[in-house]
Amino acid sequence: MYVVNDQLDGSITIYQEALKEKEKQVVSQASILEDTLEELDYTLASIKEGDMVSCIYYDEGKYVKLTGMLAHINYDFHTITIVDKTIPAKYIKHLEVMTHSTRRHL
Repeated sequence: MYVVNDQLDGSITIYQEALKEKEKQVVSQASILEDTLEELDYTLASIKEGDMVSCIYYDEGKYVKLTGMLAHINYDFHTITIVDKTIPAKYIKHLEVMTHSTRRHL
């Protein structure tokens, strides 16, 4: 009886994994319009570490939305880090400041 249940559980798990894979759709990275680039440049210039931000970016064939604290901005390598995820600016489709940090830099 336990063998049958283990086999059934395994079959259900395989089926669930197959459904998850089927739900994934690979999409091409969209080209960003000039207006959007200007808005993104403005937002990047106005944010600071500690701000809560929401970012939509292209990653491994899909667009991902990540919301969290802006941990670092690297102007040399054109990246931002939200929590512990570093995102190249060229992959950012949309960036929004949720709340500005009240922390002061000395």
